[in-house]
Amino acid sequence: MTLGQRLKTYREKEGLTQEQFAEYLNVSRQAVTKWEHDAGMPDIENLVAISRRMSVTLDELVLGQTAEEHAASSFPAGPYVPAVPESPAAPQRSAGSESKKSAPSAPLDRPIPFGPERGVPSELARYHAFAALAFVFAAFCQVVAGCVNLAAALRRSVPVYLPMLNFFSVMLLLYVAYMQAVKCSQYRQKSTYDPYEKE
Repeated sequence: MTLGQRLKTYREKEGLTQEQFAEYLNVSRQAVTKWEHDAGMPDIENLVAISRRMSVTLDELVLGQTAEEHAASSFPAGPYVPAVPESPAAPQRSAGSESKKSAPSAPLDRPIPFGPERGVPSELARYHAFAALAFVFAAFCQVVAGCVNLAAALRRSVPVYLPMLNFFSVMLLLYVAYMQAVKCSQYRQKSTYDPYEKE
């Protein structure tokens, strides 16, 4: 089954039309149609949003595998026994001495996280950080333009509302930059999440 067929199956399973699905992802219905006919592919951010909406992992959505199947295909079956070199002069322990217990190694059949918990949030954090910087730079350009237009308005060379529009644009751009910085902070926190860390 292809990615497009899986998208259509999950969408119909949730009882969503293409219009509702497109509205949820903030894309056009034509984009959803292309995805389902394998004429295009959603980007990473849309794949994450789809997996969360459908309550499936990215393994199941993209590869058609569960986390256990992905782990089983990534590692050979059977226990892994590392080769330990023999020591030429290993001291013998006395009968009354107690051996120290070694820490248990992590099992190899543990599912490897793939999806929102590993990799994707750091990329999205970087994307939102660059977007925030771009909006701050645009706000700076609007400040310069507003100062120029204000000087021109004092000489009655341009309408008075023009510098007002510039400074209103500055406030709007700074607000958008702030929202992008908040998103960046959220994704940075998610990128440091360890699903195996004991709380």
